[in-house]
Amino acid sequence: MSCTDGPGMVTAMRPLDCPTPCGLIRLHVWNTRLVRAELLDGPAPPGEQGPPPPAAGLRAARRFADALGRAFAGEPAGVALEDLEHGACGPFALRVYTELMAVGFGQLVTYGELAARAGRPRAARAVGQVLKRNPWPIFVPCHRVVAAGRRLGGFGAGRQWKARLLAHEGWSVAGGRVKETYQ
Repeated sequence: MSCTDGPGMVTAMRPLDCPTPCGLIRLHVWNTRLVRAELLDGPAPPGEQGPPPPAAGLRAARRFADALGRAFAGEPAGVALEDLEHGACGPFALRVYTELMAVGFGQLVTYGELAARAGRPRAARAVGQVLKRNPWPIFVPCHRVVAAGRRLGGFGAGRQWKARLLAHEGWSVAGGRVKETYQ
């Protein structure tokens, strides 16, 4: 995947802008870990220029860009939870993210099913709150989580992004419900 350096924050390494089949994704990397994957609508917004990345940070950013390309090709991204900057996450959130990373390309899971997989079968709403704060969409594929009855559910970057990502994986959204495109 071909990515370009984009504007960033003064306190962090300059992010990497990556065009994908579903839209522009900005990767924020600090040292060797992914801090955030930002799903953008339209052209990249201008921002302050951060310092140029150190060599190790640039290698890590390119590694995440390559992983993003694999994810959009339907392959495992090859990113582990340890590659993500997750220091502020609690134990339940980490279990949810770990379980969600096992949901493959083109597969869906409900909030309730994900709660059960994370060891708290009655915590579907709590799972929704964890996913609402997911800083690494695509790498932790929260777009693959739907509400009961295959209702679309929410998505931090907006329902349009979720619908585009699901369409890329063989699903369509009609009337707020997710359906297989090819049945």
